[in-house]
Amino acid sequence: MSSNVPDSSFTLSVPPGCKLTFNKAEPGSESFDFTLSTSQFLHANQLLDLGRQCDAANNDDTMKEYTIVALHGQARTFTLPSLDPSAGKYRLVYRIAYRNVFQLCLDLNSKYLQGPKIRSAICIAAERQMPDEPPTLLEKLEPFLVTWDQQWRVSQLKKTITEFLEENAAGMRRVDKVIGIGLGRPGTHSLELKNGILTRDGDEHSYFQHLAMNHIVETLRRVQDNAAIKTYVQEPAYSLASKAILHRSFPDIVTLDDPKAFCEIDRHTIVVQCHMPFDAAEIALAMAGDDGLAGLICAPIAENHQATVAGTQISDHKDRSNRDIWYQLQRLCSTRKWQWKEQCAVQQLPGEDGWFGGKVGDDPGSAFYVRMDGP
Repeated sequence: MSSNVPDSSFTLSVPPGCKLTFNKAEPGSESFDFTLSTSQFLHANQLLDLGRQCDAANNDDTMKEYTIVALHGQARTFTLPSLDPSAGKYRLVYRIAYRNVFQLCLDLNSKYLQGPKIRSAICIAAERQMPDEPPTLLEKLEPFLVTWDQQWRVSQLKKTITEFLEENAAGMRRVDKVIGIGLGRPGTHSLELKNGILTRDGDEHSYFQHLAMNHIVETLRRVQDNAAIKTYVQEPAYSLASKAILHRSFPDIVTLDDPKAFCEIDRHTIVVQCHMPFDAAEIALAMAGDDGLAGLICAPIAENHQATVAGTQISDHKDRSNRDIWYQLQRLCSTRKWQWKEQCAVQQLPGEDGWFGGKVGDDPGSAFYVRMDGP
């Protein structure tokens, strides 16, 4: 066995709080370590049941365990994590945690570890609950929203999305749904209330991501002659103010509680997401089925399902000597995702405004993929 291949499984910490576990296996092996979940392939009933258990646990202090049922019926019971009130300034609540777990298959004749499949695992975790914001904040936000709406109308991002969809309308798959996952709190994420005065506290991203999603729907209704396209968003951090902003600016968008948006995904869905703490694209492709999604906005799928491994073990990503290897593994994508991307038209989204990343440092920004296989 080559000395530059890890001898055992290893776990890499990915901030904030997400873990990717890479398990060594023989070529072609399909075994799976059920440490995090019994699920090899996610399904809607499983997600909905776990959502109900989250709600129950958040309202019942005596509940200590939860159960996950896999597609084939296998059930396993797990202990609920502690909601430690001293954990920080934010209150902790139970939420579904999504994890992408790769199994790397060893090729004895190569310096590569190949990842033929990804397992999308789920569990219940204790996560922080951001403070709520009153709907009355909308009045203070109105001048900012007007300015941002004007900025969007003349933006390069709007022009790029319009031209991309118009150019590919004839060959792309019919779209019936556009779903935004984890787009953040629109308007208030970059603003701060100081002494009763609303001030800028950074660049606004979330509101522009919602504007982009809404524009995709409007453009597709025109170029695909489909007025019935539905629009959903899912963001556990939405506040009362967030929902008031959505109602003001995007009255056609329906807000869904986690995990219901994932359960709406099918082969005629475009998913919009950016800077998620886990790869929502892999989860969405798993839920869409064998034909994959109709489209996707995500970080550019620039790495195939191989990653070079040099050294006998991978330590924490803070160890600079192994940082290049860690980044290669972080960008690893499943064969399913890579093969789906190969059948898509792709457009890199402009990054000068930073609304979908790409403005600073080595941030690759985001790309827009649409599946080119007809209706």
